[in-house]
Amino acid sequence: MRSVTPMKAAKTGYILIAVPEFSSEVIGIFCGIILILFGIVRLIGFFSKDLYRLAFQYDLAFGILMVTLGIIMLVHPGSLMNFLCIVLGISFLLTDCSKYRYLLIQGNSE
Repeated sequence: MRSVTPMKAAKTGYILIAVPEFSSEVIGIFCGIILILFGIVRLIGFFSKDLYRLAFQYDLAFGILMVTLGIIMLVHPGSLMNFLCIVLGISFLLTDCSKYRYLLIQGNSE
């Protein structure tokens, strides 16, 4: 005889996902917790005893940024899409600036 527990769990999950306000807030809270955890990991990496302090040199700034964004996400969990657009824009901007800085240091003008 088969168990109906997986079917009931799937039905309950689909009902919860169908409520847009509830599911967006749950996803927002989950993303905020994940951002805070990743920020803490980056901060731990920065304060580790790396020999030349090169592997984790930018982790202090990114760790603080991720913890701050995670706290903001926990305070306003319903505005996930606006938040994600801003975070992706900031991360693209920081990545491009660091690549451009690297090119300037190397002497290339590409």
